[in-house]
Amino acid sequence: MSEPQQQFSRHCEAVLHHLRKTRPLDGYSIEKYVDNRGRHVYRLKRRNIPLYDDGFLDICLHKNQTIGVEVVTSDKQAARGTVLVESDGKPSTDNARINIQLSDCATISTGSAARSSSRGSTNSRTVPSASRTGRTPARAHDG
Repeated sequence: MSEPQQQFSRHCEAVLHHLRKTRPLDGYSIEKYVDNRGRHVYRLKRRNIPLYDDGFLDICLHKNQTIGVEVVTSDKQAARGTVLVESDGKPSTDNARINIQLSDCATISTGSAARSSSRGSTNSRTVPSASRTGRTPARAHDG
């Protein structure tokens, strides 16, 4: 039984891309739903089991850790969150609370999911096919 395609934030898309690439057999997915306060929230699942009981305002990839964002500052620059998945792709056992800068979180549309990798390699699937100048990435580095 297949559900209709859900619209996720750019941060959630980057998380799914990263987790499915690093741990393809773990069955990570994200569920979007409306909580009892009427907010649209996200829940990360592994093999269809939620990793955390509560939903989050967003789920982001920060230094290769998957973070469930609980509170965002009014200027949308910083947030407090819970570590859901460690940098090795395994679910967090302590669900540590951390403060993060949202500008440091990877997004799929900017290609920064590849830049957040610990190896620093570039994955062409996360980088747009043409730059804002209209040149392709292969030609952008030519003299």
